[in-house]
Amino acid sequence: MSRDTYEILALKYGEFTQRRRYESFIAADDHDAPHPIDYFVWVVRNSSRTIVVDTGFDAVEGAKRGRKVMRAPAAALEQIGVAAGNLEQVVITHLHYDHAGTLGAFPKARFHLQAAEMAYATGPCMCHAHLRHPFTAEHVCDMVKNVYSGRVVFHDGDTEIAPGISLHKLGGHSRGLQCVRVATATGPVVLASDASHFYENFEKGKVFPITIDIADVLEMTVREAFTFFRGQKKAQTKLKRLMDVGLDYIRLGQPANTLSGGEAQRLKLAGYLSAKRRGRCLFLLDEPTTGLHFSDIVQLLDCFTALLDAGHSLIVVEHNLAVIRAADHVIDLGPEAAEGGGRIVATGTPEAVSRVKESITGRYLAAALAHDEAQRARVIDT
Repeated sequence: MSRDTYEILALKYGEFTQRRRYESFIAADDHDAPHPIDYFVWVVRNSSRTIVVDTGFDAVEGAKRGRKVMRAPAAALEQIGVAAGNLEQVVITHLHYDHAGTLGAFPKARFHLQAAEMAYATGPCMCHAHLRHPFTAEHVCDMVKNVYSGRVVFHDGDTEIAPGISLHKLGGHSRGLQCVRVATATGPVVLASDASHFYENFEKGKVFPITIDIADVLEMTVREAFTFFRGQKKAQTKLKRLMDVGLDYIRLGQPANTLSGGEAQRLKLAGYLSAKRRGRCLFLLDEPTTGLHFSDIVQLLDCFTALLDAGHSLIVVEHNLAVIRAADHVIDLGPEAAEGGGRIVATGTPEAVSRVKESITGRYLAAALAHDEAQRARVIDT
């Protein structure tokens, strides 16, 4: 067992004084109360070696994120006699902007990083805005360049990088988050990095808002999430509304701008059905059945019925015969499309429109209604 011991120095280089508690804890009761945070880099050293833990961020990055940088991390190191340009070993606990900026200030260093962190920061999870927010693309790209120049040492789990200094993969806050255990003259000290931002995280069980488990949830479909959140009534109620309008297949983290027009309308409809609202509304929907299976259309019609029963009204532009048959009143525009259309061909109940010979919609509607009648007769006969 190694007898090497080290001193540990914490060097403050920045702060964020306008922070509020909702940014530090999920479901904080006093969510708008002040909760300032300081930013540090760490030095672990003895007479044989000096290792820096994390490289912080610079004033440019601080300005982008509303953080104050009082001195560059390299300048803070210089004040205690450590030249960043000569350092040979740097531990990057994870690749968030406040831990992996200013890499260029350490031109001779080899960076110790968990392989899982690089895979996370350059993988599909970064398609989600919430998950990529704590990363800065330039920082990640700088680390990739260091990989290609042979200056990154990847680790897969726990490892000792020097006598008395070991790294331990934790995850949680980021996929490859690692802490550093250091032997000191008074016993081992763990530099937790963002495994715990504040004492309240572990003393009172208050969870920090940024966690990788969100990535798994964002990749779930609505139907998978409905099962996953079994027993959580509020979450299941909202998810059930999405299923009711035929959106059980979309992923929770799917960007809204990738939805089709019909999907976007159904998403808004689900949001309305989930919210507590008063008063009667008129809904205008443009082909909401686009892309839906027949069974999903039945569910959508059930939602329409629920809205009507609540006193609302719906105007639906639609070609789907199931929706047309369910309407109280039909306005058929035509007789053709584009320049060949644009005038009212028939109006009235579905049955009335089906009897208008000039209506192309009426012909198909007549066949559908006849089929429905035949089905009902067959049921009576049996």
